[in-house]
Amino acid sequence: MKRILPLLLAVLLLLVLSACAGDGVWVEAPEIGVRLFLPHGWSWEEQSGYRPGLRLWPDDDPAADLELIRWHSDYNPSCGTGYRHGSRVTSAGETLFLQWEKGSRKVWLNLEWNGRRNFHLTGTLTHEQWERYQADLLRIADTVTFPT
Repeated sequence: MKRILPLLLAVLLLLVLSACAGDGVWVEAPEIGVRLFLPHGWSWEEQSGYRPGLRLWPDDDPAADLELIRWHSDYNPSCGTGYRHGSRVTSAGETLFLQWEKGSRKVWLNLEWNGRRNFHLTGTLTHEQWERYQADLLRIADTVTFPT
């Protein structure tokens, strides 16, 4: 019994530490009331002022940064021609509209949540960055929760 108890305590401690470490971190932007989960390998900073929200980027490529913002006026990013549109339903049941520019060296990305006026995840990435980080960005978008 004396040998089993320390072993059980060590296993329990290991389980607790593993659960605390997780695969990332929950991040909040109190100024716009949004919460999201960033996977391991992503960083963030809160922004305030003219464009309040969060700036997000992968640790291994800070140039691939995006902003989760809330515009306080009408914002129509798809003016002009050459934009592609798509949509998907997030794991939280939100409809997410995707817009990107075709035929350029860059992917101009705008993710907008249906029914959540003026919330956008937006930025400009190279095609290589988009291919590399698309799955992470869509997973991040799946976790966004909004003010009630």
